[in-house]
Amino acid sequence: MKTESKLVWVIIIVLYSLATSYAWYRNSFSDKEIASRAEYIVIGKIKEKSLVLINHPSWREFHVDLVILEVLKGQIASNSMVVSIHHGLAPIVGGVDAKNMPKDAVALWDTGNSQMPVSPICRDLRTNQIWLLRREKIPQLDNSDWIGIYDPEDVQPLAKKDALLKWLK
Repeated sequence: MKTESKLVWVIIIVLYSLATSYAWYRNSFSDKEIASRAEYIVIGKIKEKSLVLINHPSWREFHVDLVILEVLKGQIASNSMVVSIHHGLAPIVGGVDAKNMPKDAVALWDTGNSQMPVSPICRDLRTNQIWLLRREKIPQLDNSDWIGIYDPEDVQPLAKKDALLKWLK
């Protein structure tokens, strides 16, 4: 077995153990729901090497610098902002398929779903995506007031722009 194949299987096993240990069943949300609940909808990508893991006593989140190309909803005075990738979503550097992804790719995985994901939500957050950003008060999570993404639907490919914009009118 090639080293790359072994690495892929190790990552899959780790993701599976994470997903089944601390997982819950996620609801799916429609385009209308995600567009209406977002405080900001932007097109952007994460800044290279800006991924930071924040450990809390009973949960974790990641912070990234989001470079904003276009604002579709809300008013943002800057062309960048720090956003949170909340517990249950995990950015993994290097993706999982070294043959088909750049070695520094930052793939976004749903590790909070009790159903094992077969592919990442996004293959590389370093490329432009649609980010549906919001704040969500989570009682059991202190300091949860960061603007960020909470569900897999909160990051969408650019191809979904028109479908999301129709719900903003």
